[in-house]
Amino acid sequence: TTSPETLREAAYRQEQAAPLVFALVLDAREDVRAKQRALLAARYDDGACALAETLATETATLHPMLRLPLASLAFPALRRRPRPQLAVFVETLNALIAADGNIDLHEYCLGKLVALQVIEALSPASSSAIGRVRLPEVASDVAALLAIVAQHGHDDAAAAERAFLAAIGDVLPGRAQAYAPPQDWIGTLDRALPTLDRLSPAGKEVVIGALVRAISVDGKTTIAEAELLRTIACALHCPLPPLVADPLSTSP
Repeated sequence: TTSPETLREAAYRQEQAAPLVFALVLDAREDVRAKQRALLAARYDDGACALAETLATETATLHPMLRLPLASLAFPALRRRPRPQLAVFVETLNALIAADGNIDLHEYCLGKLVALQVIEALSPASSSAIGRVRLPEVASDVAALLAIVAQHGHDDAAAAERAFLAAIGDVLPGRAQAYAPPQDWIGTLDRALPTLDRLSPAGKEVVIGALVRAISVDGKTTIAEAELLRTIACALHCPLPPLVADPLSTSP
């Protein structure tokens, strides 16, 4: 397997950061990859396209739990790029993700983290206000969020429901809330996250604590759970809970 050291170096270099993030979404299926190659070639020079392909052979051997932390390391270098370049980067990433007509959980989380970390660099004022919304006002959004995390983190519905019920009681004690994961989980998250970001700091802390509870009930953290927790914490402007350590920033 590849040394994460090489990839970490790429993340910190301005000219390699974008190709590295693209490498994380290049598809293993040849028909999809061909489409992605054309999308990349239309927007980037040959050097950047070749680098994305080279890095993709390395990121393919990386433990899946390390993929989002690696992308996060590239954000500071990306944010230093001129605005027009950032806009092209974000648009290209979204096009690569959509190339197969399907957005999976990993792609959603990566796209959302980029939007939060990189697009906020373009308009920082929008992210600085302290929220005033109280938990009972956003009960349905919190329930949907917990149901999505529970559903993606468990193979069977009974275990997912147990995780959901353990967590929802922390947030909305005494209020009956059924486990009902939304069908359109992407649309639901896109609507819920900005709403929950307007919660008071104390409310946000309760939500993150409940997410940790939902994930911890069965004693193991899946890749889907780790990626969702990382993305939600970022969207709520909260520190990442210790449950999901940053494996790349401290050790090779």
